Amino acid sequence: MNRIGSVVALCFFIILCSALGLAQTPVTAEDYYKRGVAYAAQNKLDLAIADWTKAIELDPKFAKAYGDRGLARSLKKDYNGAIADYTRAIESYPQFADLYYNRGLARNERNDLDGAIADYTKAIELDPKNSDAYNNRGNDYDKQEKFDLAIADYTKVIELDPKSVKAYNNRGLVRGDKKDYDGAIADFTKAIEIDPKFAAAYQNRTDAMAMKGGGGAIADLTKAVEKNPSDVDTRIALGDLLDDNGDSKGAIIQYKEAIRLQPTSYLAHRNLGVTYIRLGNSKAAESELREAIRLKSDYFLAHLSLATVLVMKKDFAGVFNECREMVRLDRKHSAVILGVLPTPEDTWKELIEEWHDYETASLDTAAHLLASSIVGDDLDQAVKELQQAVRAEPNLALAHQILAAYYDTLGKTNEAISEAQTAVHLNPKFPNAHVTLGNVYEEQGKTEAAIAEFKEAVRIAPSLAKAYYNLGNLYIRVERYPEAIEAYNSVLSSDSHFSELARVHLSLALAYFETKEYKLAWKYVLEIQKSGGNVPAEFLEELRKASPNDAP
Repeated sequence: MNRIGSVVALCFFIILCSALGLAQTPVTAEDYYKRGVAYAAQNKLDLAIADWTKAIELDPKFAKAYGDRGLARSLKKDYNGAIADYTRAIESYPQFADLYYNRGLARNERNDLDGAIADYTKAIELDPKNSDAYNNRGNDYDKQEKFDLAIADYTKVIELDPKSVKAYNNRGLVRGDKKDYDGAIADFTKAIEIDPKFAAAYQNRTDAMAMKGGGGAIADLTKAVEKNPSDVDTRIALGDLLDDNGDSKGAIIQYKEAIRLQPTSYLAHRNLGVTYIRLGNSKAAESELREAIRLKSDYFLAHLSLATVLVMKKDFAGVFNECREMVRLDRKHSAVILGVLPTPEDTWKELIEEWHDYETASLDTAAHLLASSIVGDDLDQAVKELQQAVRAEPNLALAHQILAAYYDTLGKTNEAISEAQTAVHLNPKFPNAHVTLGNVYEEQGKTEAAIAEFKEAVRIAPSLAKAYYNLGNLYIRVERYPEAIEAYNSVLSSDSHFSELARVHLSLALAYFETKEYKLAWKYVLEIQKSGGNVPAEFLEELRKASPNDAP
């Protein structure tokens, strides 16, 4: 969770009341420093950075200039430069907690979780009441799946600030991860009590109730509505659960009643709109979603849902406008939807170059990229969106990379190779461009070239499961079974929730069969059967014949 904006006032070392006017020509390091502070107060960060750089040239040990330049660089998204500056400032001011905290923020942006945690820990040691440091460290522990440590940090935030909505919400999410659904529901309910407008807590509470057990949760909420019919929040939660459990009609009744009781409930309008989408009623869905946006113009999820409706209507200009608004509101969330930033977040660092392209693209270009994902199965429209992105920013490797993948899906081999090669030329560190090149080379029968591209992809991004998967599939086709086994095992070690997990298990069973490692083949057959998957009857028969003593 990025907190840079909440600490800006704390990080400039001088109160912005310098007697040095901007018109006066600076002479000393202190003069340049003060003018830099004045520029920063006017949000002229480039000029401020230039003056602080000059101050540092005149006085290489000027810690205040390093600290403030670090902050300005963070605000300009130059996180590596910011980290270097904070480090130099810390050498002179090792007891200044905010320097460690801000360096932790910058390290978070580079997805250096261990480094960020170490900085937040030091900030807490120096300032035990720094609730932001506890909260951010809790976020990072959560990303590392150290749930008990995350809960302890969020609990400490609540001790320091009993009205911290985000701490209750974050702790609720982690408790849900630990399957403590009662604890999660209690935390989300407390967050809603503190801030009834905090929309995320309602959805999170509904999700926790559903995970606890839909039927029981529905019964509980139905009783709650009966006891207090005017409770809008409970009606919305009940509507969400009913919709999740397939009772769209019941959900609509609850949302409409919530809107009757509170016409300004943007959450009820949005959720009603989503239910109409599921029913295929695009006209009613659009009406509700536009009302939700009118009531809360920065409601990201409402814009996303509206874009979905406009796809149904083939209003692609409208889709672009909604994507543009989503990028403006939350570029990082937009990147997750596009697939530039994957989940879990601990894999972000391997795609940092791709994220950097999306982060620095113009608003319109980023919107076209996002729209290519939103339009879904309309591949021709997706290509049109991407072609516009390429025309707008021809040196943006990300646009060429995604366009290459769509061309590959459409069977346009030459175009796919051209775009993927352009992406690699512009930035050789794009793993997905190498994956696309590998796919096309494989389709052309260029086995060794394909293998080289897949290997380059996993060299850049060692946790990129789909590259290992494609490599394994290729090895199976050319009957290089030991190498296929190695590749598929790398899929399992890099992503235990891989979307094609059943196919990985089946491919491993086939490969071990071919290498006559029958016990291991049976191991993966049983994995498939335990998860409810199907194993081809012909293969099972062959395996039983080959290893009758190993069959379960």
